[in-house]
Amino acid sequence: MTELPKIVLDEDVLHTILGMKASERRMVLQMLHHIQRHWWKEQADYFITDTAGRHLKVKAAHPFLVTYWHDSPVEELRIVNLARIRS
Repeated sequence: MTELPKIVLDEDVLHTILGMKASERRMVLQMLHHIQRHWWKEQADYFITDTAGRHLKVKAAHPFLVTYWHDSPVEELRIVNLARIRS
């Protein structure tokens, strides 16, 4: 079995997760582990490009949007944004 990429959180994402209620935090961590296990086949809801030219995947997982990219040389899944979807 191939080793899973390491999850690396942007500092703002970490603060967002730490500020959540325990139930939301568990939901977000489960979602991140799902993305970690299936990042290579996970369908993005849309893509954006950052200032460095990287193509970032944006995944809607109600009630959150997760923005991430796979850093293949070091096998890391970089979570760069986590935003709550307002309905």
